[in-house]
Amino acid sequence: MKLMIVDDEEFIRDILTDVIVATGLIKREAIFWAENGLQGLAIFEKNRPHIVISDMMMPKMTGTEMIQKIRNINPAIDIIIMTAYLDMPMALSAIKDGVCDLLKKPFEHEELVLAIRRILGRHKLEQQNEDYRARLFRSEKFSSLGVLAAGICHEINNPITFIKDNLELLLMYYDLLKPMLEKLPSEPSAKRDQLGVVVSSFEKTIKSSLGGVEKITKIVNTLRSFAQKPGASRIDISIRALVDEATTLTHNRLKKHHLTVDLS
Repeated sequence: MKLMIVDDEEFIRDILTDVIVATGLIKREAIFWAENGLQGLAIFEKNRPHIVISDMMMPKMTGTEMIQKIRNINPAIDIIIMTAYLDMPMALSAIKDGVCDLLKKPFEHEELVLAIRRILGRHKLEQQNEDYRARLFRSEKFSSLGVLAAGICHEINNPITFIKDNLELLLMYYDLLKPMLEKLPSEPSAKRDQLGVVVSSFEKTIKSSLGGVEKITKIVNTLRSFAQKPGASRIDISIRALVDEATTLTHNRLKKHHLTVDLS
């Protein structure tokens, strides 16, 4: 995995490099540096890094201009933005451009490490999914039900993981944007009331969506347990756990007939 750091201050490039290398996430020889957007674009075209960490305000070519040109080359590139001049238009533009994370200078080193870990984790998940598809394609011994259940688990789990990551990222952006929204110039009463409703319900809506994601994840995990190929050895099982799994899968049918299961 290759990474590029673009910042017009050399000491910042050096510090970020030391932090990343110290965590063991990316080797020093896989890190490239640029002092402005124009140089960063040239280095990107030559070395094609997988992750770009860039400042926004730089001479010769800004981070925004560089990002747009990089995305024309590789629309799927993972980008982390860092800036000391964060305002609402810039934050909204970054979200629109699809950046992975937005870090406001000065930021804690742990924030950068977490952002990189999230990207690497997503890449690892994608690779695991690719490996899983290859193994599933070669296997001809699964029962038809097992193949169907395993395929459903995989196809659901992949987008759910991205949805969960994006919702958590939106919560972080919300924390950044909320103070800016609260400091907006006074608007007519009706518009101010509408803005107040949006601000007050935004966090609740995202957390409610995360709850839905967790519920889907639980159902997928339950279905996966039924799809697993049985082993030859005996294992201890929990009757309660089996009933819980069965109840999760049949919840809607039980609800339709006004039936409930009390395991207390």
